[in-house]
Amino acid sequence: MTEKERKNNLIKGALVIMALGICYLIFYRVTDIGIPCVFKLVTGYKCPGCGMTHAIAEITKGNIKRAVDYNPLSVSVLPVMCVYLIYRAYRYVKDKSDEFKKWEVALLVIVLLITVGYGILRNIPINNIF
Repeated sequence: MTEKERKNNLIKGALVIMALGICYLIFYRVTDIGIPCVFKLVTGYKCPGCGMTHAIAEITKGNIKRAVDYNPLSVSVLPVMCVYLIYRAYRYVKDKSDEFKKWEVALLVIVLLITVGYGILRNIPINNIF
């Protein structure tokens, strides 16, 4: 596959994901119906992603404080992962590389640990600190 084909595929995929995200955000704002959390329905506990829809809706309104109240990962881990995905897209197009570098593995492990740690801490009933 040529660089141009990889770039076109990436742009098409990104546009589809963005369009779906915008449609979902509009649907959410109009109906106030979000995607139900299967983890919470089954266990009764909040997963690390619970509140992310509310948080992203607040970010689009410019209300960072409320976004943090809904889910702190929306303004910490989520932006880091977005920048990382842009980097991976660049490497896919320019370097034709799908191999992970050591720093990437370390970053992803750190993000995973933060996410799992947050998921555990937010369910500890110490005045529901999160």
